[in-house]
Amino acid sequence: MNMLLVEDNPGDVRLMMEALKDAKFSCTTTVAKDGIEAMRILKSSDESAKKIDLVILDLNLPKKDGREVLTEIKADEKLRHIPVVVLTSSSSEEDIINCYNSYANCYITKPLGISEFSDVVKRIEAFWMSMVKLPLGKIRVLLIEDNAGDARLIEEMLLEAGGREFGLIIADDLKRGETILRSGNIDAVLLDLNLPDSAGIDTFI
Repeated sequence: MNMLLVEDNPGDVRLMMEALKDAKFSCTTTVAKDGIEAMRILKSSDESAKKIDLVILDLNLPKKDGREVLTEIKADEKLRHIPVVVLTSSSSEEDIINCYNSYANCYITKPLGISEFSDVVKRIEAFWMSMVKLPLGKIRVLLIEDNAGDARLIEEMLLEAGGREFGLIIADDLKRGETILRSGNIDAVLLDLNLPDSAGIDTFI
């Protein structure tokens, strides 16, 4: 799991990191210290290999308030599926209601000490990692194939595969395929060995 922790208080970041380690929460954590940085990371992760699977969000942030961040995440069709756990010092009933109205997935008031933080993190881990089925990211497949009929058949097979969503990009020669690969946004390659600009095992090598 790749988790984004949006928190401007260095002490709370330290407590969270220690609690994650103590809880043996298996994840890679990225820290954003303000709302603008958080949105930059979330939007850039949409195009990179590192997808954000869970957001832990403080409400009182510099530059862009956590409430604005929550609203922006849930208004973006590419981000709204990401679970957002609001972890804040505010116990205001108004904040709680507003956050749930903005489609927060969970609202937790910050504990004070490391043991309480550890308990909260263990509960988050137990719920989001053990009980909840999170959506899997789209697999980006590059198909290098010059036969339009074969390309169409493979596209239909991927659509019918079920279980995972595939994003298919088709290149009809090796040169164009190499150009697409250099973009770094491909998870798997399906390669025809006999292409207009290459043939046999040399295509693979």
